[in-house]
Amino acid sequence: MIGDSVFAGTTERYGGEMCRAIVPLGWQVEVDAEPYRYLRFATAVLNRRLDAGWDAAVILLGNNYDGEEERFLRELTKIVERLSPRPIVLFTLTEPGYTLRAAEVNDAIREVALLNDNVILVDWAEVSVSDPAFLVDEVHPSLAGKAALVELVAAVLGPAPSPPGKCLETEFKYPRGGTVPTTTVESTTTTTTTTPTTTTTESTNGPTTTLEPTTTDAPTTVDPTTTESTG
Repeated sequence: MIGDSVFAGTTERYGGEMCRAIVPLGWQVEVDAEPYRYLRFATAVLNRRLDAGWDAAVILLGNNYDGEEERFLRELTKIVERLSPRPIVLFTLTEPGYTLRAAEVNDAIREVALLNDNVILVDWAEVSVSDPAFLVDEVHPSLAGKAALVELVAAVLGPAPSPPGKCLETEFKYPRGGTVPTTTVESTTTTTTTTPTTTTTESTNGPTTTLEPTTTDAPTTVDPTTTESTG
């Protein structure tokens, strides 16, 4: 999994929510996520970790954005090309975001998803604003928001066919000893579980799990209004 501070806030060095949600499903999970990172961070991660034997990739990047939509689109296209034919999960971003241009980024993310059958689109843009208690600022999830985020990931991954799972170390830990915005908002509503039509995950220990995307035409979009779980 590759991300910025939104994903970083769920790692072991902050809250640990991601591994607590995914490892019990049987997956081996590596979350490479750091605050303040632009899309090019994914390229840096791939340069160092692409040969680690990942079965799939989950990406949430774009909250830090320089306003160059065409360049963002080109970069994301290259990232997807490098990861293909693995299944790839792309998260949209909370709008309007820090830059007030998250809608532009989301347009690019959706375009790439539409053009690649192995890409699954998860609409975090919709889920993140579905409950006022899910965010502590323009983009960062609260405790309730992080719970909703990792539930979305868990719903896309589903149970692993070859457990046990493991939370793997990451070499991407900037800033060491730093923080992401503190989650202080409590939700009074139940978070939403989604129903994906494709099950994917990522592993760094070789092909212990074989992943076959089922999407063949338009990209799969996770529907945040459903509660059915996947197997």
